[in-house]
Formats: sequence, structure tokens, C-alpha cells
Amino acid sequence: MEKYLQPGDRVDLTLFDNEACTPLENFVVGRDDPKILTETIDLLKPRNGTNLGVGLEEGYRIATHHTEGTDRNHRVMLITDALVNEGELDPNILAQVGKAFDENNIRLTGIGVGRQFSDVVLDKLTEAGKGPYLYLGSEAVVDRFFGDGFESMVRTLAHDVRFSVDLPDSLAQERFYGEESSTDESKVQPIDYQSGNTQLFLQDLL
Repeated sequence: MEKYLQPGDRVDLTLFDNEACTPLENFVVGRDDPKILTETIDLLKPRNGTNLGVGLEEGYRIATHHTEGTDRNHRVMLITDALVNEGELDPNILAQVGKAFDENNIRLTGIGVGRQFSDVVLDKLTEAGKGPYLYLGSEAVVDRFFGDGFESMVRTLAHDVRFSVDLPDSLAQERFYGEESSTDESKVQPIDYQSGNTQLFLQDLL
């Protein structure tokens, strides 16, 4: 990942299990010794439970602390198996933190890990935070995401996007295979669009 970071990019690293801590804060690419970031990552080891709430709150605190007076892209990358077993357990309540990220122009990327990864929790979080998420299910996906595909998950090109499909009079939609579809624009939640994203529409027509 390091070679895709640009001078001036800031990196903060928050860890959470049954509690949260921040071993690295305000590391700036091009200003600070790269060994600091590498050695901090090398020291990471899994420990106890998954209190997702305290991790999100600490990440939110740090991210909002650095947003004032700058127009840079602000993003929190949440890496977790999302198997919440301590603290707040309700995915709908946890998702409100994701919503708070969006309201403060902080983008949220969800990264799922582990063989028992909870898709439901991370989907709710990133939907509320209008961010993408993916599951690191193989080494190839890890290499792609933290390599050439890194920019596509961290660089937002367009905010609050909705798509409109105009059908001819001879066709009508019977079923739409997606999260939301409505003839009323206000009932479809807008999304943010990342670099390199594509969109597939799958629907049954009459």
C-alpha cells in the first residue's frame, strides 16, 4: 500500500478488540520516516473480542479532529470480521456511526476478513456511510486491493449519485435485483462513486 500513498497523505492507525487504542497518529507521507509506519504495522497481532463500536468511535474522533481547514479526501478504512461480541451489538445502531461519518464528509471503506465474516454488519455500516466494501477472501484479492486497486477504494469521484433508467412505453419493470428501486427519487438513497467503479443493473421487464 505504501507506494500508492502520496506526499502529504496522513495515516492514523487505530486498533480495537475489547477496547480501542491508537498506536500511530498523524503520520504524514513525505514528512515522517517510512519505517515508523512499516514497523507499527509489523507489530500488529490479533488479541481479544470485537467491540466494533469503540473502534468506530475512536476512528471517528481522530478523523473529525483532522478535517478542519482542509479540502483533502478523508477516509476511514475499517478492517474487521464484523463478528461483534462486545459492547454495542445491534448493527442498526452501529450503522449510525457510519452515517455520522458521511455527514462530516468522511468516507468509509469496509474491508471484511476471516472465514466467518459477517456480511450483514459491514453492509449496513458502509451503506449508511455511503462507502464501498469488499471481502479479502484470498491472497489475490489482498494483492489487488492493496496494490493496483487501492485507489479505486479510497478515491471518491462523485458524491450523492442516483441512477435513472428510462424505459420505452412498450416496457415496464417487473422486478429489480438490487438494494433500492423506485419511481420516487427521494426513496432511493444516493451513493458515492469511487474511482474505477462499474455499475450493473439487473431487472426483469414486461
